[in-house]
Amino acid sequence: MGVFDKPTSAPATGRQRMNASMGGPNSRGRSSSGFDAIADSPLFIRGSIDKEGDAVPRGVPEFMAHGAKLSIANGASGRLELANWIASPQNTLTARVTVNRVWHWIFGCGLVESVDNFGASGTRPSHPELLDYLAQQFIADGWSLKKLIKHIVSSRVYQLDTRYDEAKQVVDPDNTLLWRMNTRRLDAETIRDAMLAASGALDPTPKAGSLIALAGDGPIGGERYQVLQEEAIVKANGRHRSLYLPVARSIQPEVLAVFDFTDPSVVLGARETTIVPPQALYLMNSDFVAEQSAIMAKRVMSEAGFETRFSLACRLAYGREPFADEIAVARKLDHNDLSSWTSICRALFASADFLFLN
Repeated sequence: MGVFDKPTSAPATGRQRMNASMGGPNSRGRSSSGFDAIADSPLFIRGSIDKEGDAVPRGVPEFMAHGAKLSIANGASGRLELANWIASPQNTLTARVTVNRVWHWIFGCGLVESVDNFGASGTRPSHPELLDYLAQQFIADGWSLKKLIKHIVSSRVYQLDTRYDEAKQVVDPDNTLLWRMNTRRLDAETIRDAMLAASGALDPTPKAGSLIALAGDGPIGGERYQVLQEEAIVKANGRHRSLYLPVARSIQPEVLAVFDFTDPSVVLGARETTIVPPQALYLMNSDFVAEQSAIMAKRVMSEAGFETRFSLACRLAYGREPFADEIAVARKLDHNDLSSWTSICRALFASADFLFLN
């Protein structure tokens, strides 16, 4: 009997399903999921397969359904009906959660700050009408993320700068009312990629495979055809985008981990952002940062004259021309050699203007 065939007899008991899945009696020498016949599953008391309760009708969990009922035909698994309900215009929760996550990644904070929790224990929306409007527009646009992003970044609030206003700061110190753009630190991948881009060393081509894929099956640090030690992942680097760095469960490259790269073993909608001493120590002592600073120094020294060189360095690192006080400080460090310009470039990488989006 196939998975999508109609049942011809009473559903198997928990023990029978376990025997079938383990190749026991009635398995006919083949592997089975134990649920070959589509039917409502009984409630197993305290998780025991020997203690079956009443059958639980297939449908949407009541705490999510808000009265919605799925009409599931006999012999149908209900997966299609569930998928249609999740993406239904009547189920606005899906659209609201999606819109909130997109807003979070664009602005650094969601309209609902607890992006993983829209329940009673989560935070209340700062702009509930705006959230509902964007969700309705998202559905009307055919669930198009491209149109949603375009809609948000075309708004006036997205075009605001981070300029400080003392009067507004007194009234709304947390910027809940969005009177300015929040200053945000770049995420770990962007910091690394920005250094590579500024030095000119970034290789934009996709990297074929990874350390983990090439090492084959087996536990990290354990016996495998090609042994891969944890140190190889921690110290992994190169000139490709950070997207192609190897990441294993609970193990991340140092260049990402120090700047709050999320734990890959959990699902997390919003990363923590910290400003801690190890980050400054990494920028001062890392071999990777030293290498990129030297490459960038060679790049800017191809220009003639201090101000022309420093102007190029600031455009590469900051995307703007230098300020007068920055020129004055940098001039004190310039000795017209590679070492001094490497120090200048490294100082630019370690500055707040490089690490933060204004």
